[in-house]
Amino acid sequence: MRDRVNVNLDDGATPDEMGAMLGSMGIKVTNGFDECNTDALSSALKHGQMALAMVDSGALLNTTLAEGDKGPESGELHWLTIDGVNPGKSRGTDDDLYRVRDPVNGAYWVKASDLKKSIEQAQAKHGSGGVMTVQKDGTAKTPEKREALAQANLERTQALGKGNGGASRRLSVSESS
Repeated sequence: MRDRVNVNLDDGATPDEMGAMLGSMGIKVTNGFDECNTDALSSALKHGQMALAMVDSGALLNTTLAEGDKGPESGELHWLTIDGVNPGKSRGTDDDLYRVRDPVNGAYWVKASDLKKSIEQAQAKHGSGGVMTVQKDGTAKTPEKREALAQANLERTQALGKGNGGASRRLSVSESS
């Protein structure tokens, strides 16, 4: 069992801090990936789960902007909530669209390929990034059970790295679910 995580959001949230914080609210991290596994992500969303993604903010936002409006190629590590999927035309999930809720830039749809690129860039430039799928845990009703859930979540957040993602104070995953 890993040591308890001290959560300090002054400089954003690491994946471990996010997992511990979610557990303390009764939200279970069901899986964690250091890449965008579109099969797992789309399946989780179709089954009522949500996801949090740690991305490079510049890489993802630029995919939604016109050529003249784009910002710097690389940005900071940034947390997003993913709460919807629109299946693509192929049998696979690589052309799915995901509804992103961004605490800074609002809600928008993003292509699976663009989400993948922004996570790859986060890993390459910042050494952290990925996706964690989450769902409410109806059994975590007492402080002790929520603490145990927070600890269990840490086993599924490690893949995302140790970097601090910004825009995590709003906790939109708890507000959306």
